[in-house]
Amino acid sequence: MRPLARRIRRATAPALACAALAACNGGGTLVTTPADLGTRPPDLAPSYDRCGDGLRNGDETDTDCGGACAPCPSSFTVPIHAVIVSDDDGRRPCPIDGSEIASHVAEANKVWQGTGVQFTFDPEKELSRESSTLVNNVTGAGDPNWLDEIAAGDRIAAKHPDRLVVLFRFGPGDFATGGAFSWTDYNFVAGAGRVSTVCGHWNVGLLAHEMGHYFGLSHTFAQVFGTLAEAEAFLAQRGGDPAAFDGDGLADTAPDPMIALPEYQCSDVKMVALGGQILSLPRDNIMSYYEPRTGLSSMQGERARWFVRTRQRHAMAMPDNHAAARPVELDPLAASPEGGVSTGPQDMAGFGRGWTGDRQLFAAFPAGGALTINVPVAKAGRTRVDLYATFAPDFGRFRVLWDGAPAGVLDAYGPGVYPTGKVTLGVFDLVAGGHRLRLEQVGQNPASRGTALGLDCLDLVPAP
Repeated sequence: MRPLARRIRRATAPALACAALAACNGGGTLVTTPADLGTRPPDLAPSYDRCGDGLRNGDETDTDCGGACAPCPSSFTVPIHAVIVSDDDGRRPCPIDGSEIASHVAEANKVWQGTGVQFTFDPEKELSRESSTLVNNVTGAGDPNWLDEIAAGDRIAAKHPDRLVVLFRFGPGDFATGGAFSWTDYNFVAGAGRVSTVCGHWNVGLLAHEMGHYFGLSHTFAQVFGTLAEAEAFLAQRGGDPAAFDGDGLADTAPDPMIALPEYQCSDVKMVALGGQILSLPRDNIMSYYEPRTGLSSMQGERARWFVRTRQRHAMAMPDNHAAARPVELDPLAASPEGGVSTGPQDMAGFGRGWTGDRQLFAAFPAGGALTINVPVAKAGRTRVDLYATFAPDFGRFRVLWDGAPAGVLDAYGPGVYPTGKVTLGVFDLVAGGHRLRLEQVGQNPASRGTALGLDCLDLVPAP
């Protein structure tokens, strides 16, 4: 299971909206023009990878894919790298071997079949060892040195770019842990050894479950109940609405009253009566705890694919706006809203650690609105301009321009609130003085429920 403290930070809000990059005609058909996608003047040819700039531009059919870039993927292959962790002195290694890890991965591929995501693991090439007492003892967000632990885990993961890294650790004490966890604000899965059991058998589906958390999937349940009476009282306190048991907010996963009793969790019972209502038990969903947990829903697969693609764009790390080496914070700068746009600073501390200064400039955009921000530049010279912004469930699509030159379209939709990481607007010969960052609202992702925008900072990087 993932740490409870991480559970409240992200929310899902799937909705339907008009899918447009520039506008929708009366029938909802997508309408775009070359100006929407952005063509830079030839004398400012980019000295960076246009297919990795975080925008849709040129002849791309989606952000950084299609046209001259690699085809947009309809399915994904995720290589696994496993790390068996021991203490600093080499003692207490996690009790697991390559063949057992391969069994975990094989089970994950069965569970994830139909999502468009499959996993590979080669025990001969993708298995290593690390000695770190700090990482070997990690148990979750309640640890007093949790931030140090995840920083150490992220450093190990960074040694294996483009891999989903699983750190198989022993846990504290003399007996190996059977618990595992992951989430989206760090870059590894904390795995367990062969001692992990459920319902009297080896918990071979544990890795498939934790991969779900790594790719942004919440539990299907809101809370674990020790008794039937606890679940009934919980339901009654919330007006008898079964939605109180909903843990992930997805329309195609039923509310999950997770009752941690063997007669429910480990049996073939398919329904339970609570407060005079009959509720189904989601035994077929890997993000529940009801056995045998055999698959994922369509919406879970869609959400997971967003995270797979986002992580793969960043070598399997979640994007972090602290990559800006010299951040120019945007919320204090002079801004000129048009078309009913309203702006203000927003505290981002409650959404994780990914924003510089723990804040952003939030902008509420009506359809067709625009925002121009005046950016002071102290030193003239050839400069790469990088934007750092925010993904969110109610954010729109925006044509981005620098000093009037179109850079491309930013799709700021995300299934939760996350930093975008670096979005490169181009390489420009800048003069000292004021420059203009302009954003024009041009529609929204089909999954988004709004057209707002969050902007963190710029990074003005000297370029050759």
